[in-house]
Amino acid sequence: MANIDLNTRVIQNVNSEDLVAVLNGIIDAELNKDIAEMNTVLIDDCVDALLEIEKERNKHFAVLVPFISPNEFLRIIQPNKNNWKNLSVFARAGIVAAVLASTTITVNAAYKSVTGNDLYEEVGNAIYSKLAEWGLVDKKDKDEFVYIEKTTAGETTNVIEEITEQETSKTVKLAKPQSKTQIDQFDGEDDDIEEITTRSYIDQLDGEDDDDETTTRRKPVPTTVTPVTAPTSSEDEQVILLSLSADYSDDFKLDYIYGETLSYDGLTLTAHYSDGSSREVKLSECNYTKSVDMTRTADYTLRIIYEKCVITIDITVRPDDYTRGAEICENDLYDYMLTSKGAYITKYKGSETVIDIDTIDGSRVVAIGANVFDGLDITDFSSENCEKIFGEAFKNCTKLETCYTPRVKYIGSSAFENDAALSVPVFNYDLSYIGTAAYKNSGIKELYLTPYIKNVPDELCENCADLTTVDLRGAETVGKNAFSDCISLKTVNGTDGLTEAYDFAFYNCSQAEFENKPAKLTYAGTNAFAYCNKIEFGKLYITAVSPYAFAYCHNLTEVEIDGKVRIIPEGSFRGTHLEKLTLNEGTQEIDDTAFMSTSITEVYLPSSVTRIGTYGLYSVKLKDVYCTKNLKTIETSAFFRSKLTLHVYKNSYAHNYAIENNIKYEIIDDGENGVIQLEGEDD
Repeated sequence: MANIDLNTRVIQNVNSEDLVAVLNGIIDAELNKDIAEMNTVLIDDCVDALLEIEKERNKHFAVLVPFISPNEFLRIIQPNKNNWKNLSVFARAGIVAAVLASTTITVNAAYKSVTGNDLYEEVGNAIYSKLAEWGLVDKKDKDEFVYIEKTTAGETTNVIEEITEQETSKTVKLAKPQSKTQIDQFDGEDDDIEEITTRSYIDQLDGEDDDDETTTRRKPVPTTVTPVTAPTSSEDEQVILLSLSADYSDDFKLDYIYGETLSYDGLTLTAHYSDGSSREVKLSECNYTKSVDMTRTADYTLRIIYEKCVITIDITVRPDDYTRGAEICENDLYDYMLTSKGAYITKYKGSETVIDIDTIDGSRVVAIGANVFDGLDITDFSSENCEKIFGEAFKNCTKLETCYTPRVKYIGSSAFENDAALSVPVFNYDLSYIGTAAYKNSGIKELYLTPYIKNVPDELCENCADLTTVDLRGAETVGKNAFSDCISLKTVNGTDGLTEAYDFAFYNCSQAEFENKPAKLTYAGTNAFAYCNKIEFGKLYITAVSPYAFAYCHNLTEVEIDGKVRIIPEGSFRGTHLEKLTLNEGTQEIDDTAFMSTSITEVYLPSSVTRIGTYGLYSVKLKDVYCTKNLKTIETSAFFRSKLTLHVYKNSYAHNYAIENNIKYEIIDDGENGVIQLEGEDD
């Protein structure tokens, strides 16, 4: 989008009506040129400004449009981003400037003493009123706008500052924390037992492991029975409870993983009495531990109390099947869990910047747990045996240059996020899982995925400014923001199997080229390919599309849209060099700017189409539009008058529209007559 030369003086001195005239003058001047000399980008900019003037009741907002970059403009107008707090800093400043330009308030040091009014409150209210009028704020936001007068180099300037809402301080009564090794005492008369005993605790892991392999189940720990001494009595001997025992079946679980539910299935309790008898006791007759925290790695002790007898049972909670029942260990440098496969590191306690660890206390290192090295100043890491790197393991390691783990099969979410010095990604041909944002904001230059990864995760390489080459190896979907703003990306391989690209998947990858045309692509999310100027798409058959999905994709030339797409959304093909468009029966609406500034010369509308939105088919090259009897709405000057012929049915809405707007038209022969009607001729 080219900039229109509108400076501050123009904003202050040109009212909305004058601006409309200026913009229309620019459009007319360009349209009078030969097509080869015509600046269609400049025309688009002028049309954008006119659209905003028409859309907004307060005309001053319109003049802000030319100053907003194409990328920022598309972000601002997306769904769910239409309130004050979600606007960019630039947009807020522009809006405030527009309000001040339109206000009649005079600022000077003596304002309050002369008028008796509080300037801060008056201007703050003025800003709030304008924003409320535009629907950008509500009542609860009013106190966030404070007018401040600042003096710099002897000059007074007016600044609107937003005050960040602070959290209200609250007083909360908390129970006195218990020691991690403290065991509560029970006398048999307590209510339901909710407290548990934590014997050992280590940092949480992210639990994203989908590995089906499990460690060897440890044998049940022998039940601890607390006997009760029988009291003596001068009376006749009474039958009393001596002890309580527990038996386990194969169904009773001692080792849990995150998310599982504590269960006593498979446990049988038996009470033993002084007369030699015994009976089975139901769990409902006892007080017992009903829950433990299944979101952290720990060893717990369950307790069951029946009258004066207490049974304790040791259980474990671990992140995943990979570590189910693993022993918690530690040494001077590491906390780790010992699994049947090897050591699973959960915490690093050292300060070395170069780490080379293949074994720990004689066991192979097979996994790096979540957050282990997060934010540390390590520069190099190496582990020959490591197979899994869990979420955020190396996040914010801004000095990390190399991570050598040749056997890695699993990389968790945000594992290397913000690692700006990391130029070579972790890779292994057996890599079967990679998580969300694994390399987001990192310094990697190349990325090669394996055929096992069919779905490229969200934000995988978002904002990797140095990334130049990507090999998707036949991936079928690309997640949200996966390669958004990878401004140096030039080569993308393995796209011949791509079927879906979600919101902002390749947004603003203006240098990227696909080695293979994505012939199977059927869905593109919001801004999925916006500003991908060099990608050659070939012919696409689209079954679902979102706003601005292909905006300004210059090498998109042919599209067929399935009839399941009821509404072709706003700006979805805007600025493409689309030459051939096929619409199928079922499509009902062409939304605002959907095909604006394309290279289409003719459009055949299916009978299901009832509406063409503002500038929905606006193009300098469009010559013929074949309308249907069912067309009911054509919004704001959708066509160029001198270039276009509307093909209409006699007395239809399109026919009347052409007459009212002085557009050339021809009557379609519907079998009843063969009349051809041209502009200005009588019936």
